[in-house]
Amino acid sequence: MSQEPNKSNPLKKIFLVALVLDLLWATLIATFGATILGQVGTIGGAAEGATQTVTVLGWLITFIIAFFQGAIFMVVLGGFAVVLLMLFGGKKRS
Repeated sequence: MSQEPNKSNPLKKIFLVALVLDLLWATLIATFGATILGQVGTIGGAAEGATQTVTVLGWLITFIIAFFQGAIFMVVLGGFAVVLLMLFGGKKRS
């Protein structure tokens, strides 16, 4: 049995960082959206229980939407990065 050093896959690290960034993005946007929904409910004269329900459900819905939005953004950005690397990152031909 050969003892190979533990080398982690760099692609796995990239996906993990992307997932963490996407979760942070979704949490930030969901918190912002839920705050707005709660304030609008309060200003509109909704009961306290209704405002809390809308805030929680609004946070969940906004989190899911923002999570998918971040994932799509990263896929599109990754595609552009690959195209740009292929165009400008190759070896120069003489």
